[in-house]
Amino acid sequence: MLLAVTAGATYEAAVAQKWISLGDVPGEEAPYFGLFYTAALIALLVGAVVSWILAWRYESNVFVALLGIAAAALVVASFYSFDPYYLPTMRRYSDGGTFSPTWVYAVAGFGLLSTWLCLTSPRVGFVVNAPALLLCAFTVTFLGVGH
Repeated sequence: MLLAVTAGATYEAAVAQKWISLGDVPGEEAPYFGLFYTAALIALLVGAVVSWILAWRYESNVFVALLGIAAAALVVASFYSFDPYYLPTMRRYSDGGTFSPTWVYAVAGFGLLSTWLCLTSPRVGFVVNAPALLLCAFTVTFLGVGH
């Protein structure tokens, strides 16, 4: 799970840095976007379920705890990535998308907080981690809604 979300965040950061090309046709995604996006979202959803299970069992797992940081990175990297709807103009989601920077950074901060809580107080942390991961998944999913 951690690898999938980290790979998704890294991929989105590479697109945001223009290291991966989007193309010239409106709606054309970057190569392999669907693979990274789907894997990251599934990992976030599974991570939320696993977090609830860990909280319920009073157990801890450092890889699940670190999902909050990876999810925060995914949200921020996606926010600064390009919206393929507006190609070839290279307009970023941060240039007036669905969510404001305040929302994006609050959600990312929630992800960071959930990791910190998981590592310092696992019982509380994994209860918080589940909704943090779901909120990150929600934000990434709906960044481009409302064109």
